Amino acid sequence: MAHSKLYGGSVDKLVKREEHSFVWNVDAAGLRNRPDCQTFSYTADHAFDTEWEFSFIPGENVVDLELGVKLLKYCRRDPLFAKVYISVVEREEGMWESAMETGPFAESELGEYSECRFSLITPIRPQPQQAFGHILGKSSQEVFTFRITFTLGDSMKKYSDLPKHTMLALLENRDDNADVTITTSDGQVITAHRNILSAHSEVFKAMFATEMEEKNQGVVKLKEFSGEGFKIVLKFLYTGQLDESWGEHCGAVLGAADKFLIAPLHDLCDLVLPTLVTEENYAELHKVAELHRLHRAAEKIKAFNKRWRARQNAQKMIWTTMSKETKRRKCFEL
Repeated sequence: MAHSKLYGGSVDKLVKREEHSFVWNVDAAGLRNRPDCQTFSYTADHAFDTEWEFSFIPGENVVDLELGVKLLKYCRRDPLFAKVYISVVEREEGMWESAMETGPFAESELGEYSECRFSLITPIRPQPQQAFGHILGKSSQEVFTFRITFTLGDSMKKYSDLPKHTMLALLENRDDNADVTITTSDGQVITAHRNILSAHSEVFKAMFATEMEEKNQGVVKLKEFSGEGFKIVLKFLYTGQLDESWGEHCGAVLGAADKFLIAPLHDLCDLVLPTLVTEENYAELHKVAELHRLHRAAEKIKAFNKRWRARQNAQKMIWTTMSKETKRRKCFEL
């Protein structure tokens, strides 16, 4: 049984929000005997067109059994964030809950499980998080009813109260009434509005408020940033959006976020930098994350590398256990 709601506007820090709720009844005997067969798939096909799967991940013992959720399909290019809340009642101990936030999702993370750990709801003090097997192992009830709510969103809170198309038009037509000129390291000349820059950066605000060259002549010289990189920063200051090409200039974008104290840009990069990671650029992106103190991104990039290495080791093990005839046949196929 499931139902869903679609929201517009800024709700709970997500610009566009889609909420889904459903109930999943799971047979306890099935969990003990064949936990890998206990799955629930759900398609959220309103604004985001996603497919999800909730499954139980067996461990060495019953108490190690984990409930996991994974994203199977997502076809849009915008970052996708998810919040998952699960409650389940064990008739002897009471209600247990699991709450987690995850995302943004990269293509490389499709099909990767996120584990849902449970805490007993009690008014006394916060309880430790446990695998679901901890609940199952001590219970004698025959059926567990999971009440699941997950919320999807495609970006964080709105950056401006003005409509996005209005700010984009102001950005695209800024040459008509701009009052500041920015020169970059590669000789590009970029115009902007002082009030927009000042509203989102205390550094720019101080430049234009004191008797400095930036205020008197209306010129800001950026010797350490390229024009293309700073245009991405400028688009964010006007619209709150990261340009699709930001990954090609992520070092410059983050350098500007640090230099001009643009915290929302820094935080957004911390969320979306892992979506750029591949086997080829892992080391480079990890250095970028460490340099600019993107702690969340650094952890996700390390996790990506760990998964990739595990897959590589598994493939090597499969190869070493093959017979010589099978290896020759595989080489011939290649």
